[in-house]
Amino acid sequence: MGRLCRTSGKLLYCEYHRRRRKTGPSLLGRNWLTALRLDWHSIFVNKVVTLEDILDQYTDVFKDELGLLKGSTAKIYKEADATPCFFNARSVPYALCKKVEDELNRLQDLKIIEPVQFSDWAAPIIPVLKNDGTVRICGDYKITINKAAKLDKYPVPPNREFICETRWWQIIH
Repeated sequence: MGRLCRTSGKLLYCEYHRRRRKTGPSLLGRNWLTALRLDWHSIFVNKVVTLEDILDQYTDVFKDELGLLKGSTAKIYKEADATPCFFNARSVPYALCKKVEDELNRLQDLKIIEPVQFSDWAAPIIPVLKNDGTVRICGDYKITINKAAKLDKYPVPPNREFICETRWWQIIH
């Protein structure tokens, strides 16, 4: 028994395995539904919630402006003997120069970035052209702070790895 699922552009077959025991009752079967005496009308609400309802209810979350995390400070832990790395800026394609400059000015106006005179650490930026024609500014930290940072020893596995390790999923080619 199973059903077809779609994830990450690949078609997957979800196969459900039911264990059938010939002896003994189920741990919590349907007979418990009446014994628990739950108010099923309050549990199963047949209200249709639209996207507009959610956007109206949580207007502070879906603002068009940048949010701000208050009361918390981010910290990157690095090795004690790590030497600062300074990399010069990479050349930007001429066709993107104006867009990159506009995006950097926009980020500076929003106080996301700020100019500095001197720094021991510097990573080059990588401009990425978005579908709407604007530019996303990314930092190439793999050559600077990522080498010196103390990273998590047990990172969360990616979804693909989790799905592959789960015994009831099979990829259909």
